[in-house]
Amino acid sequence: MVTSKRRKKKWAAYDVETEKLHYEVQGGWDNPAGFGFTVGSIVDNEGSEIIFSSHETPMAREDMVRELLKYERIVSFNGLCFDNMVLAAGDDIIQGQLDERSWDMKRMVELIIGTEDPRAPHLFGLNDMARATINASKSLEDGRDAVRLWRKGDYETVVHYNLNDTLLTAKVWEFARRNGYVLFPPCRVPMSIGGMNKGLIVVKVAVEWS
Repeated sequence: MVTSKRRKKKWAAYDVETEKLHYEVQGGWDNPAGFGFTVGSIVDNEGSEIIFSSHETPMAREDMVRELLKYERIVSFNGLCFDNMVLAAGDDIIQGQLDERSWDMKRMVELIIGTEDPRAPHLFGLNDMARATINASKSLEDGRDAVRLWRKGDYETVVHYNLNDTLLTAKVWEFARRNGYVLFPPCRVPMSIGGMNKGLIVVKVAVEWS
């Protein structure tokens, strides 16, 4: 009998929310594994949406890791410096498996515009890029509210916020793949970087994004 190895799914966007804020974690932003996991979501290239809520199951984080590892490519905004470490929770093997298939849009754009140090100042956020590129926004103005709302038991709002972030990530990624560029406001980025389009920074993405 001949058995065929199941092909990995093509790509998925993902995002996670945490139990703690940075000032509540020993080591702060240098210790993402200490932030804890509350909810995460995955949206794949076929449009499937999956929610992983620790309110629903204590194994939600582990379930999300297993699902992400089914994909050839996992797309995030700051996943390499944060989300992957939250999901790995200190397990170097899991983090390595996530990192090796990660396409982190924040890191990729920073490399393109010449900000190669992953600890460099935060130049732009997902909300900046989504508003400029696809005219869509986060459902909460301040992401820290997701932690506070979770503690109050408003799980539905946090789940909606998280899924919306993942959808924004997927849609910006798809836009970049189709059009070859992304946009964000000049705010904290020198005006001389990239082209300009109605006051927005235009960053041409590398061919491998497609």
